[in-house]
Amino acid sequence: MNLELDELPATIRDVAIAMQGLNNCPPEMTVPVILSLMSYAVQGRYEVDTRHFGNRPLSIYTLVVAESGQLKSEIFKMLAKGGIEFERDQRAVYEALRAHHVAELTVWEDQKKDASKEKDPLIKRRLLSDLERHKPVAPKDIRCIFENPTYAGLINNLELSHHSTIIMSPEAGTFFGGHAMKSDDVRQQFFGNLNKLWNAERVERTTSMGRQDLYGRRMSMLLMTQESTIREFVNDRLVEDMGLAARFLISI
Repeated sequence: MNLELDELPATIRDVAIAMQGLNNCPPEMTVPVILSLMSYAVQGRYEVDTRHFGNRPLSIYTLVVAESGQLKSEIFKMLAKGGIEFERDQRAVYEALRAHHVAELTVWEDQKKDASKEKDPLIKRRLLSDLERHKPVAPKDIRCIFENPTYAGLINNLELSHHSTIIMSPEAGTFFGGHAMKSDDVRQQFFGNLNKLWNAERVERTTSMGRQDLYGRRMSMLLMTQESTIREFVNDRLVEDMGLAARFLISI
């Protein structure tokens, strides 16, 4: 992929030029990173007007190929710093909200126990029904950035957190070689849902504990890796058959 800086929007161009001056890295390495982070920041709030195919979800999966010594970690750290620090700063707020929810839930459970002791069945049913309608709602988990999530962990987080998340890593070998990729059955489910999340389609997961159905969830991916890792990924028969690689913007 060859990028002409003059053809880029001013904001992206200025950052790419600054990164080239600081780290001597070409825009082909930094622009996909910038696009992924911008996508993550606004996905779920905006969609893309494709003109010919209507409005579509804004999701970007990127694979940036960079060999050892090309400062992958440094580039990643500089560009992703804002999102990582924002999530870290929100942790204290979330913990306070969670503590408040636990206190509210304790009171609610005591009220439910008292209602269950009511002798009159009509009054009991009404009390329990009212309590169910007013059950305290847990705050959304603020964790939205992952480096090497398991399939189950990612789906659980999308159910409990906000509707938007991102998988990003400066060393994507840890993701491709992680626990989520070990079992063929799990890999097939994981890849299938990555395809669906790219397009904000319904995602489902069935376990012995029950069924999860998620709607309108959005996800971006930003993975930086060496050529040997990406070759193994794109040549994977399952990846090819499921069309996952076609959803990635691959920059070499």
